[in-house]
Amino acid sequence: MERARRYRFSTAAYRGEQAFDAWRRQQLLFELHCSERDIGLRCEFDGSNLDGLLVGRCVARIRPGQFIQARREAPLLNHERFDHYYFHLCLGGSVELTTDRGHVRARQGQIVVADMTQPSHWIWPRGRAAMLMVPRERLPAQARSMHGMRLDADRYPLLPGYLRAIAHHQDRWPASGANWLSHSLTALLTAYALGAPDAAEARGGEPSLHRQRRRVEDYIRAHLQTAELGPAQIARELGVSRSVLYRIFAADGGVRRFLQELRLQAAQRELCASPAQARPRLGDVAWRYGFASASQFSHSYRRRFGHPPRDEARHPRLAAIFDDNAATATGDGVGANGAPTQDAANDFRGWIRSARPQAGGAAAVRRHAGERISPPPRAH
Repeated sequence: MERARRYRFSTAAYRGEQAFDAWRRQQLLFELHCSERDIGLRCEFDGSNLDGLLVGRCVARIRPGQFIQARREAPLLNHERFDHYYFHLCLGGSVELTTDRGHVRARQGQIVVADMTQPSHWIWPRGRAAMLMVPRERLPAQARSMHGMRLDADRYPLLPGYLRAIAHHQDRWPASGANWLSHSLTALLTAYALGAPDAAEARGGEPSLHRQRRRVEDYIRAHLQTAELGPAQIARELGVSRSVLYRIFAADGGVRRFLQELRLQAAQRELCASPAQARPRLGDVAWRYGFASASQFSHSYRRRFGHPPRDEARHPRLAAIFDDNAATATGDGVGANGAPTQDAANDFRGWIRSARPQAGGAAAVRRHAGERISPPPRAH
């Protein structure tokens, strides 16, 4: 097995405002802002790809009273395909997270969780952190309940120490043991996700409806490319009445609208991930995602994203993440003009791309229960 894909970044070569600007250019998954133009930022980041899981540690030092904001909002969410859960462990200082479920603040030893497909707003005054990003398919559906949660050490005693150790000892990972570390970490997260309280129940909502919604969402996602999928089939297969379906998805405009939104997002991901010279025919995409014709698909696509599918325009900052032919920038060095040097072997874009699940790959295989993992080689 290859050594884990590594990404490092440092602001040591930058001065004043350039330090924050350099970090912002690297952080393509967030829109970054700072409280002043020059916050005296000194940042060090070291991350690795642990068999499809992105693990890293970061130290950010800024002047007292200053802070950094990181946002994930539209159009950022509408134009990129980073479908992961994000776990942020405070090792020093604090972090604040605001989602549609409320506001939480974490201090040393606490973890905050965010679904990267949902809007989030972070405020980080300063400090040290360990970070983990896990593809959605590696965790059960219940992990959605963890979005916007804070995991305290008294209730989740093993996870903070384990994540801290893995992030801190990246240089010591055995070349043949990444799948074992990844499997054990996802198993621990799965156990916590299965035991996490439903966010709606914690707010005094209707727990039965939210459990029903999770069942329906899981069924929809599993049958997204079934042309006959609709309210009638969902109600019949899951034993849910049409009136209950309406109540579950009332805030989304109904189950049909929710289904079409998922299909349009999936179609967009497919179109964006395909090279320009190998784009699938629109008629084929329309048929796969349940649209009656290519024209109906194009009309719905234009109304949703503001442009026709043939002219799919990726977000200019995010296109570089998934474009194999785009120029790359590493955080390891600085060119003569003050910009990061070019090095395709160690750049943020390539590091993020390497975490995308590959069809038939280890991440896809590991979704099935009872998977047998080959033991590590014996020491001689």
